[in-house]
Amino acid sequence: MHKTAGSLIIGLFLIVSFAYSPQGFTQNNTSSSIDSNPSTPDLIPYAQEKLGQFENAIVGYLQLIEQIEAKEGLFSPALIQPLLGLSRSYLGLKELEAAQESAARAQHLQHRNDGVLSLEQLAVVELKTRIHLLQGAPEKADKQQRFAHYLVERNYGTDSPDTLPATYKLIDWYAATGQYHKAQRLLTATIKSFSEMDSEQPAILPALLRSSRLRRLRGIAGQHKHLERALAVITDNQDIPEARQNEVYLALADAYLIGNRFVDAQKYYQITWDNLPEDQRAIQFSEPRELALSNQLDESRSGRRSEFEVQRISRLNSNSRDYRPFDRDNELKLSTPQKLVLPFQEDDYAVLFNQNSTDPTAARTLKVVGSPFRFVRDQLVDFLPRKLSSDEGLATISILMEFSVNAEGRTHNIEVSSEQATGRLLRTMRRILSKTRFRPRLLDGKPVTTHEVQLTQTFLQPAT
Repeated sequence: MHKTAGSLIIGLFLIVSFAYSPQGFTQNNTSSSIDSNPSTPDLIPYAQEKLGQFENAIVGYLQLIEQIEAKEGLFSPALIQPLLGLSRSYLGLKELEAAQESAARAQHLQHRNDGVLSLEQLAVVELKTRIHLLQGAPEKADKQQRFAHYLVERNYGTDSPDTLPATYKLIDWYAATGQYHKAQRLLTATIKSFSEMDSEQPAILPALLRSSRLRRLRGIAGQHKHLERALAVITDNQDIPEARQNEVYLALADAYLIGNRFVDAQKYYQITWDNLPEDQRAIQFSEPRELALSNQLDESRSGRRSEFEVQRISRLNSNSRDYRPFDRDNELKLSTPQKLVLPFQEDDYAVLFNQNSTDPTAARTLKVVGSPFRFVRDQLVDFLPRKLSSDEGLATISILMEFSVNAEGRTHNIEVSSEQATGRLLRTMRRILSKTRFRPRLLDGKPVTTHEVQLTQTFLQPAT
């Protein structure tokens, strides 16, 4: 390698590599010279991986692993980090079996050297989660996420503040994958555990914020209740960081807006506006932002109704005077996916666990697709032509939605258009948008109407 190019790669690695993996070199409690003080050549595959040069990184990792094996044996703890890097690089190329094999070997070595409950294996658990998702095995990914939380609980204790980050991570996983009841139970238990510990009150603010968002996601009223409790916490603890305080104020304003308490919503929008610097105001309030669907669709009820109405439609004579209006009315009901959500957070795992189905033969998980609105894929393709029903076909669909958002966050003047989508899909998107509540744009801290708001609905497969 040319000296200048090599220096550039190594320099980049030294800047960013130790933040890349939560298990970095310095966290490995071994005395290996290769692991604790790696030489410059040993660092090259890590830098190549960070640059996305996965093929080169794999070659480098394999060479490094071979050197360590020759020097220290097949069970040296110094092998763990190169094996993790090798797994990540294989994953970058979507070579999932090789990625899984490398991750499994790294975890085995961690078990041998640090015990089966070692926290050092959390990086492996996260890797295996991503691999299982890409393999189409979400239940195995779910098991990995629960195992990660179990590890932290066993090391720190159920009620320890040190366990909270792992608890919130599992809650976020449950919420992002449609396991709302599990998320709510864990949130309730977390809030209860810390509610009587005055010194730890600020620590439950993330739980209170998540509880409100989860209620919004589930379409449950009273989203403001836990936020009012959060407001009391920050009032009693003036040393809470300003960013966290503003998060509570803004969440409370959104909750009041959705609950149609517009005077209260305006009050806390104004407080948030006054507290934020100019650049943050632009990020949060320069354009309307989607918050919630005002109506949640009942899966079991809509499923029974749809089957009955399909039978009725099939019996109607297409020449009948009653056929067209009946068919149009029911087309809208049938074409609306039974599960439709706004993402709980930035993470999009492209899967929802089918928690509410009463049918024992129903699929355990549902593949979802779409942004900003997530559709159950099988329900979406049911009303698309065959040429659009594949992943490649779905990726070609782009729907432009233009509308107005008033000061109360409601949409009107809705127009939808697309060169690829069918009329049924366009009508469905119009109906969905009419039921979506937005955080309105703020001007000097006050909600105002915004015209010609635009969103683009796509159905690209997310990169898990």
